[in-house]
Amino acid sequence: MLIIDSHTHTYSPDEWSYPPAQEARRPAAGIGSLQHLQETCKANGVSAAVVIQTHSFYRWDNRYMSHLAATQSDWIAGVCALDPEDPKGPAILTELVRDYSVRGVRILTLNSGHLDVPEVRRLWAKATELGLVINVVTSTAHTDQLASLLRAFPTATAVLEHSLCINRVQDKAESLRALGSLAHSRCSVQRGACGEVVFQLSSGSRKPACQKSWTSSFINSHSTRQPVRRSWERPRQDCGFPILVAANLNVPSAEAPM
Repeated sequence: MLIIDSHTHTYSPDEWSYPPAQEARRPAAGIGSLQHLQETCKANGVSAAVVIQTHSFYRWDNRYMSHLAATQSDWIAGVCALDPEDPKGPAILTELVRDYSVRGVRILTLNSGHLDVPEVRRLWAKATELGLVINVVTSTAHTDQLASLLRAFPTATAVLEHSLCINRVQDKAESLRALGSLAHSRCSVQRGACGEVVFQLSSGSRKPACQKSWTSSFINSHSTRQPVRRSWERPRQDCGFPILVAANLNVPSAEAPM
C-alpha cells in the first residue's frame, strides 16, 4: 500500500541561505528537517509527502520549499504561500510552477480579515488556470466568503486546511456544522485527506465520489505518483463527509505550525 503524507512542513538548518522571518516559530531541535522527515516517513512506511510552505517561519519566502520541490521531486510535491496583496503574486506563482514544479498555492485570510476580495480572486484565477490545488487557511468566520469563492471558480480544487482550522477553536461542533453546510448546500465533498476537507463545486445532482476516489483524486492533483489508499474513519452522519484523524508526521500536533 502506498501512503502519502498530504500536509507536512520542513525547515532548513541553513538559516543563512534560507533565513527565517522575524519572530519565527521554530520547532523543537531536530524536528522538521528534511532528514527528520525522511527518517519518519521511512519508519512509518510513508512513500511521499506534500510539503506546505510554513508561513509562521518563512512568511512569503518560498525558496526552501521550492528547493525541495525541485530537488526532491521523486517523493516531494510543494505547495507555496503567496501574499494576495502583492500585485506580482500571479506572476510569481507562474514562475514557481514553471521553474520548480510547485503543485499548489496556499491562500491565507488577509490582514483586513477578508477572504473573498479582488486580490484573492486574482490568485485563485491564476491557480485555476495553472491547474493547481488551492489550499485555503481560514476559519468558520469566513464560511460565506469561502462559499462565494467556490461558486466563482467552479473548476477549482480547494483544500480546507485543518478543516477550517478546527484544531484552533474550542467549539469543534461549530466547525463541523460549517463544513457540513458547505458540503450540503453549496458544494459536494469530493476528496479528503489527513484531517482536511477538499471541496469542488457540484451541480447538485452529482453524488460525492467513493472514499477511495476522493483520496486518489487528491493525490493525483498534488503529485504525479500513484494514488494513495488510506483507511477512513466512519463518516459522521450529520456532516456528510468522512473525517480522517491524522497528525503531521514530522511535527507534534500540539505544536503544529501554520
